[in-house]
Amino acid sequence: MERLLAQLRQRAGAEAMVGHSGAVTYAGLAERTDGWPTELERLGVAGGGIVAVVGNACPAVVAPFTALAVRGGVVVPTAPADPPKEERNAG
Repeated sequence: MERLLAQLRQRAGAEAMVGHSGAVTYAGLAERTDGWPTELERLGVAGGGIVAVVGNACPAVVAPFTALAVRGGVVVPTAPADPPKEERNAG
């Protein structure tokens, strides 16, 4: 995953995606990703953990996905339209 972050930085000025607040460059996406490992640790997510992230494809969702992958975690993308938490089977 370090290769992924290197790619983000290599294409620093290129537009990576467009979110609700406008376009985000690869450098901007890498910057948003850099702070997430500390936040994940604070939330108790260990390296290699499994985390469900709910949201649409936007910078606010892609950044934690990238950070989780870099830490060796498993990313389980879910859509906002998926069943509410209490209706999901965690087992």
